[in-house]
Amino acid sequence: MNIIHTETTLAALYSSEGSVMERHHLAQAMCILNTEGCDILESLPRRDYDRAIMMLRDNILATDLANYFKNLDEYKIVSMDYQKSNRTHFAALQALLMNAADLSDQLKDWGCVKKTAAAVLTEFFKQGELEKMRGDSPTSAMDSDKCFIPELEIQFLQTICLPLYELIGKIIPKAAVCTKIIENHMERWEASKPVFSEVPLTAGLSVLLSPELDTLIEINLKEAGKGDLMETETIPDANTTTT
Repeated sequence: MNIIHTETTLAALYSSEGSVMERHHLAQAMCILNTEGCDILESLPRRDYDRAIMMLRDNILATDLANYFKNLDEYKIVSMDYQKSNRTHFAALQALLMNAADLSDQLKDWGCVKKTAAAVLTEFFKQGELEKMRGDSPTSAMDSDKCFIPELEIQFLQTICLPLYELIGKIIPKAAVCTKIIENHMERWEASKPVFSEVPLTAGLSVLLSPELDTLIEINLKEAGKGDLMETETIPDANTTTT
């Protein structure tokens, strides 16, 4: 959305249909495929080639969370009675998996989750400062004067990641482990709130990057009776057979 507001070249080229970044990614992919020696689909029969391009388009556009929320009711219906022979159901699962892959950094260990959060928030706050310089009012997520990091991260996990992986878990039972990982991270963010509350909001990034943060989180978890919270969960190998 910010790309559209700032009137960038990308917005001028792709904003008429929405999904600015995603349509840019699609255009770049098509440009590569049209480059001599780079069309990995060229050996396909014409009908299959056209289908592959359509799937490429649909799957790239599916990574726009605006499209995810627009189709969420449909995804919920599909997840309750998934039929693998149903093309509409299959397309819905593909879209869900694209979003899951896009957000898969949240399935990594806690250390990686913190690093990702720090990188994203650093970018957000820089953007927020630019908006302030233009006389605009950034959203609280992009305003270091207003952003309470643990609450923002919990909201992100609770409203976007957890429901997404729950839907996938209904269709692919082995993927249900993903929800436990998300819940564990939410517990840690919740346990971090007292630590972040002790400093001004503007110091939030410094707290996030502090080596002492994990120790304080563990102390808070133990006091809350959650000291046995697993730091990581293991996602089953797709090639592993369970009995």
